[in-house]
Amino acid sequence: MNYWVSWAKRPKPAQKTSASVRPVGLWPTEAMNAECEGIPMKRFGKPEEIAALAISLASTAGAYMTGSIISLDGGSSLTGG
Repeated sequence: MNYWVSWAKRPKPAQKTSASVRPVGLWPTEAMNAECEGIPMKRFGKPEEIAALAISLASTAGAYMTGSIISLDGGSSLTGG
């Protein structure tokens, strides 16, 4: 993930930005169902939720975001999960 931060620091045209999405807890298997209780949202993420964030970052809505790593984890990073 340090690649995204270092890339964001490099000189480039003003229109270029860099952001990274860090999905965690997606596409559950039977063995992972018990782990769902440790996620504050009490469910696993969905591929379309990742896609929505990526589309937003690629659009003009993400034009000012650069050098960021966004954890899409249902709140797991808040609890140390």
